[in-house]
Amino acid sequence: MKMDLMDDEELDAFLTYPRHEIVVSESVARAIYDAGVRNIRSANQDESGEVISPLAINCCD
Repeated sequence: MKMDLMDDEELDAFLTYPRHEIVVSESVARAIYDAGVRNIRSANQDESGEVISPLAINCCD
């Protein structure tokens, strides 16, 4: 279809980006969260070896 033959409403609908809803399952969210916690724990150890807890430790409860 030629764009110059479209009326304004058709052109607007044609050029509008589709809106996609991204849904993350609870198991995927938990896996991403757990991987982040592991990264934080491995990176945030002080000299005594004590792990500094992440701030968002209860984000997925």
